[in-house]
Amino acid sequence: MSNSPTVVGEATHHVVRYLFDAPFVSDVEAGRKRRTIRRSDKGARPGMRIELLTADEPDRRRLLGTGVLVSVTPVRIERGRAEQAQVVIGTPGGAQSRLAGAAVELFAAEDGFASAADIVEWFERRYGVPFTGLLHEWEPRAHGSSGALGSSVLAARPVALGSDTGGP
Repeated sequence: MSNSPTVVGEATHHVVRYLFDAPFVSDVEAGRKRRTIRRSDKGARPGMRIELLTADEPDRRRLLGTGVLVSVTPVRIERGRAEQAQVVIGTPGGAQSRLAGAAVELFAAEDGFASAADIVEWFERRYGVPFTGLLHEWEPRAHGSSGALGSSVLAARPVALGSDTGGP
C-alpha cells in the first residue's frame, strides 16, 4: 500500500490526502505537526486543499484534520561528519538551509521524533540515507471552518515530516 500524497478531484477542486502512521497521529490531529516529508509531490502544489488521515486500512481511516498546502520544497536527510544528523532544505544549486546540531534536534522534535538520530534512523530503515524527497508544509483549518484558516495558525512555526508509506 502506498501512502504517497494522493490528488483527487476535478482540476479546480483538488484535494491532497496524506496518510500518517500511528506514532504521528496525535501530533497531526493536535496541529503540532504541520509538515511531512515524502518521496515525491504526486501533483501537490501550494494552495491546494489537504486532508490528513490515519494510515489504517482504507475502510478504517480517520480524518485527522484539513488545511491548505503552503509549500513543497526539496529536502535531504543525511549523516554528516562523525555520523551527525543533517537536514538540507531547498533547491540543489539554489537557496538552501543546512540544519545541523540543535537545529536538527528541533526539526526532529517538531516532526514527532525523540531526537535527530531517530529521524535519520527512521528514514534510513525506510529508504536509506542520504534520503532526498520533498517537504510538504501546510496551514491547518480551524475545526468547523468553512474555508478560512483558523486564527490559531502560527505562521512562523515550521511544520512536520512524513513518508510515502504512511509516515511521520
